[in-house]
Amino acid sequence: ERVSDYLRRFETIGAHSRGDAAYGGVSVVTPVNFLTEKGRLPWPVDGPVIATFGRQRDRETRTWTRNRGIDIGAPKGSNVRSVAAGRVVLVDWFRGYGTFLIVAHGQNYYTLYAYLDAVHVRPDDRVRQGQVVGISGTSDYSESGAVHFELLTGNEALNPLEWLSSLAPDAS
Repeated sequence: ERVSDYLRRFETIGAHSRGDAAYGGVSVVTPVNFLTEKGRLPWPVDGPVIATFGRQRDRETRTWTRNRGIDIGAPKGSNVRSVAAGRVVLVDWFRGYGTFLIVAHGQNYYTLYAYLDAVHVRPDDRVRQGQVVGISGTSDYSESGAVHFELLTGNEALNPLEWLSSLAPDAS
């Protein structure tokens, strides 16, 4: 898992780099106790959840896979917003994710946004909560558009639905 490998490497390097030591060496725009935001983060894009966190059975192959995040159905070309202030630590392409980016929020918390058609940030850019960081593309599940969203502590995936505000915005 290339993303997990990167996060493990970043944890080691980040703790020794410049920046706010309380935030793993990553200076963020507005340092907050990320844990207090659980259940209150805004959604990265408007739309319904089309693939949930955890174990999933593929309809075609009938094999089981583990979804490390959620997939949100959003029309292709929708704005994708950062759910919290932080610093972009990676923009890349990876099979299964397509174009994606990772934002570090301090305290070893990260968010990952994938299935992007365009990215509006670069590594080391600071972002604000609600800032547009990219444009949604398509996925294997939705040709009309989707965004894959993960929330991680270190390289451990957390269920984003436990962290996002309880009401998912409708696609509009």
